[in-house]
Amino acid sequence: MTETTYKVHDMTETTYKVHDMTETTYKVHDMTETTYKVHDMTETTYKVHDMTETTYKVHDMIETTYKVHDMTETTYKVHDMTETTYKVHDMTETAYKVHDMTETTYKVHDMTETTYKVHDMIETIYKANNMNEKTYKVHDMTEATYKAHDMIEAT
Repeated sequence: MTETTYKVHDMTETTYKVHDMTETTYKVHDMTETTYKVHDMTETTYKVHDMTETTYKVHDMIETTYKVHDMTETTYKVHDMTETTYKVHDMTETAYKVHDMTETTYKVHDMTETTYKVHDMIETIYKANNMNEKTYKVHDMTEATYKAHDMIEAT
């Protein structure tokens, strides 16, 4: 009445095919804020009335000759250093051209709504046996659809 123990290795191979036909829709709101700087090169003309009062001092170098009879006749030359003041009103009109380099900042709110539709056509093949061997085959057929709405606000 002997008892015998047998160990049996199960070498069967099983194949599983799984088709995952899930469709997923993602909606993403992109609230990015973009800043634009714009240089405004406007040219402006200004007319200015200049009411300046200018004082000129002029030295008048007059040379006068005197003849004096003093028994002898002597001739004197006298330099007359008279100072004359002139006041002149200058009514000049001056035109200035000024380049206005103003910098304007625009802030743009990008209210983008993006819709993604993804068709995930995954075919997975699992081969399993008791020897822990696994084979995976993955077919990824991704279809993406994008919808964008732009709402631009300038400040």
